[in-house]
Amino acid sequence: DNGNLIFDFKYCLVKLFLCRHGQTDHNRNDIIQGQMNTSVNKKGLKQAEKLAKRLREENIDFIYSSSINRAEETAKVLSEKTGLDVNKTDHLKEIDRARFEGEPSESLMEEVAGADVEEYLWSPKNGESWKEVKDRCMKFFQRIKKEHEGEKVAVVAHGGSISVSIMGMLKHSAKNCYRIHQDNCC
Repeated sequence: DNGNLIFDFKYCLVKLFLCRHGQTDHNRNDIIQGQMNTSVNKKGLKQAEKLAKRLREENIDFIYSSSINRAEETAKVLSEKTGLDVNKTDHLKEIDRARFEGEPSESLMEEVAGADVEEYLWSPKNGESWKEVKDRCMKFFQRIKKEHEGEKVAVVAHGGSISVSIMGMLKHSAKNCYRIHQDNCC
């Protein structure tokens, strides 16, 4: 032994396309959706068409979608353009904001500002914290890593679930998930 260290790494490469659903009227009006089953609007459908065209060029192998309507509707457009089935999962759902869903976002912000815990750990009664959403989403991405090595996977989800997933993939807490913003259908 000459003191040199040899590292043997096995890389798992999955090419992920993390796609936020198309625009909804609630997005446009700054209304909290959380796990509400809202639908994409006309602009959201046009956004989904553009996204589908772009992903068709990538020759994706699989499509996964949150089981919430607005993500499913966006994924359906991708499916129609690529000929791939949509695999729905509850793991990709948006954060559950309980009684705040359907309310203007400022009502939630006021409640969080008065909380005794950091924002990413706060949850409304019967709802979820960002940490809980990150843990849920990362279970899904661990499965994707195992099942789709060498493949291209489109994931249609929500701004919140995508941002906390990125934080998880980077081995960070959910604390800074607010620093990541993704427009609809990007």
